[in-house]
Amino acid sequence: MILETTRLVIREISEADLDNLGAMLADERVMEFSVNGPMNKLQTLEFIKWCKSSYQDHGIGPWALEDKEVGHL
Repeated sequence: MILETTRLVIREISEADLDNLGAMLADERVMEFSVNGPMNKLQTLEFIKWCKSSYQDHGIGPWALEDKEVGHL
Protein backbone atom coordinates (compact mmCIF):
# COMPACT_ATOMS: atom_id res chain seq x y z
CA MET A 1 0.00 0.00 0.00
CA ILE A 2 1.27 3.45 -0.91
CA LEU A 3 -1.40 5.56 0.78
CA GLU A 4 -4.83 5.12 2.35
CA THR A 5 -7.66 7.64 2.58
CA THR A 6 -11.09 7.23 4.12
CA ARG A 7 -12.43 5.88 0.81
CA LEU A 8 -9.42 4.61 -1.16
CA VAL A 9 -6.31 2.49 -0.98
CA ILE A 10 -3.55 3.60 -3.35
CA ARG A 11 -1.25 0.70 -4.19
CA GLU A 12 0.91 -0.88 -6.84
CA ILE A 13 -0.85 -2.55 -9.76
CA SER A 14 -0.45 -6.35 -9.78
CA GLU A 15 -1.43 -9.40 -11.81
CA ALA A 16 -4.42 -9.80 -9.48
CA ASP A 17 -5.83 -6.68 -11.18
CA LEU A 18 -5.76 -8.25 -14.66
CA ASP A 19 -9.52 -8.85 -15.02
CA ASN A 20 -10.70 -5.50 -13.62
CA LEU A 21 -7.92 -3.45 -15.21
CA GLY A 22 -8.31 -5.38 -18.46
CA ALA A 23 -11.99 -4.49 -18.62
CA MET A 24 -11.18 -0.81 -18.14
CA LEU A 25 -8.34 -0.73 -20.65
CA ALA A 26 -10.42 -2.58 -23.25
CA ASP A 27 -13.24 0.00 -23.05
CA GLU A 28 -13.14 2.28 -26.10
CA ARG A 29 -14.66 5.21 -24.19
CA VAL A 30 -12.14 4.93 -21.36
CA MET A 31 -9.23 4.70 -23.79
CA GLU A 32 -10.52 7.28 -26.28
CA PHE A 33 -7.63 9.70 -25.68
CA SER A 34 -4.96 7.09 -24.93
CA VAL A 35 -1.95 7.05 -27.22
CA ASN A 36 -2.29 3.25 -27.58
CA GLY A 37 -6.07 2.98 -27.72
CA PRO A 38 -7.99 0.05 -26.22
CA MET A 39 -5.93 -2.92 -25.02
CA ASN A 40 -6.62 -6.63 -25.11
CA LYS A 41 -5.85 -8.92 -22.16
CA LEU A 42 -2.32 -9.73 -23.32
CA GLN A 43 -1.52 -6.04 -23.77
CA THR A 44 -2.93 -5.34 -20.30
CA LEU A 45 -0.68 -8.03 -18.83
CA GLU A 46 2.32 -6.44 -20.57
CA PHE A 47 1.25 -3.06 -19.11
CA ILE A 48 1.14 -4.60 -15.62
CA LYS A 49 4.63 -6.03 -16.14
CA TRP A 50 5.85 -2.61 -17.26
CA CYS A 51 4.31 -1.01 -14.13
CA LYS A 52 6.06 -3.52 -11.88
CA SER A 53 9.36 -2.89 -13.65
CA SER A 54 8.89 0.85 -13.22
CA TYR A 55 8.24 0.44 -9.48
CA GLN A 56 11.44 -1.60 -9.16
CA ASP A 57 13.65 0.53 -11.42
CA HIS A 58 12.35 4.02 -10.56
CA GLY A 59 10.34 3.65 -7.35
CA ILE A 60 7.25 5.04 -9.05
CA GLY A 61 4.70 4.15 -11.72
CA PRO A 62 0.97 4.10 -12.34
CA TRP A 63 -0.89 3.26 -9.12
CA ALA A 64 -4.09 1.33 -8.55
CA LEU A 65 -6.91 3.20 -6.78
CA GLU A 66 -9.01 0.66 -4.93
CA ASP A 67 -12.40 1.54 -3.47
CA LYS A 68 -12.38 0.26 0.12
CA GLU A 69 -16.16 -0.22 0.26
CA VAL A 70 -16.41 -2.53 -2.77
CA GLY A 71 -12.81 -3.72 -2.88
CA HIS A 72 -11.94 -3.26 -6.55
CA LEU A 73 -10.44 -0.70 -8.92
